[in-house]
Amino acid sequence: MIIGICGVARSGKDTTYNLFDKVLSSQEKSCERFAFADQIKEELKPLLEENFNINPFDCDDDTKEKIRPLMVAYGTHLARALDKNHWIKRLSKKIQSESKADYQFITDVRYENEIDFLRSNFKESYIIYVEREGFKAINEEERKNCPKLKSRADYIIQWPSFKEAELEGIPYVEKIVNEEFKD
Repeated sequence: MIIGICGVARSGKDTTYNLFDKVLSSQEKSCERFAFADQIKEELKPLLEENFNINPFDCDDDTKEKIRPLMVAYGTHLARALDKNHWIKRLSKKIQSESKADYQFITDVRYENEIDFLRSNFKESYIIYVEREGFKAINEEERKNCPKLKSRADYIIQWPSFKEAELEGIPYVEKIVNEEFKD
């Protein structure tokens, strides 16, 4: 089964994956995380490390926000402008050749063609849209695409910014697991 997670930047998409992983692993199910942006980060990593000593996989929130425009320019305004399925093709090969997990999660579904890819290539696929209190679209791409993604989601998780710990989000995830992810 494959699950695509959508939402604006900083809405909790990776947190959502972490919670699913925690809940499903307690049921002895395996999960694996994928992201279209991981390939972008991998390709930009040498440039950022050599010139700015920044590792895009391991940087603080302030630095992440500073490099986001470069990642959007490279990933969207260049690669997607040349081929809207560029990142889908890259990730599809990786998922199909490498993953043996019971559940695969793509934590950064940002465009309708990515939803179309999931729905047409995986028999069991779900789209989850995540909204976090106080977080809005940060750029024109998100303002344009997120409403479309939300309208196509199978589930919408609306949660607050957690005060204590992300574990407060477990009930949101357990509800979906109990409704949909039965053997």
